[in-house]
Amino acid sequence: MKRLVSLILCLSLALSVTIAYADLSTNEQSIGEVSAESKKLSDQKIVETAKRLEVLNKKVSNGQVNPMSDPQIPPSKILNTSGYIAQPDNSTCGPTSAHNLLLNWGKNISIDTLKKDLGYNGQTPFGDAWKTTLNNYTNSTYYVVTWSPSQTTIWNAFVGDTIDGHPFILDTHMSSENGYLEGYSGSTWWHYVT
Repeated sequence: MKRLVSLILCLSLALSVTIAYADLSTNEQSIGEVSAESKKLSDQKIVETAKRLEVLNKKVSNGQVNPMSDPQIPPSKILNTSGYIAQPDNSTCGPTSAHNLLLNWGKNISIDTLKKDLGYNGQTPFGDAWKTTLNNYTNSTYYVVTWSPSQTTIWNAFVGDTIDGHPFILDTHMSSENGYLEGYSGSTWWHYVT
């Protein structure tokens, strides 16, 4: 658990958005629009998830979460990453992340199809197309878009989605001020990660 917390804290230093824009070939950021409805749904999901996870503040003496304090929270959870693929080029991290996320739902949607659905034109813009695309393929209203989440929101989304058995997508904003994921340095990068 301590290792997981350390990983999340390190990642959150490099994160500025939950789902936004990524293009590894440039340092530019293309910001799209998120509707008022999306913002409202995102805020509602954050509140609901935080309520569900209040139990995480109940610790046992060794510092581990006491899963017995809430039977809906398993003591461990492993997501199925079978079939996940690597990004095929320097600019399709958005469609690749969506592809890998959807595999966990049992949906094998091609990167070319996801490029079209997400409005990819050499880069993947930020906006409601993410929510619409993911929810259409999962036949749900599970996914929401959150811009500039707090560390607490990232943690709640990570734990809540994992408990539910689903991955989520982060858009990391890496820079000398924010820090870098392994393999990146010296510039400003935006990069989607499932």
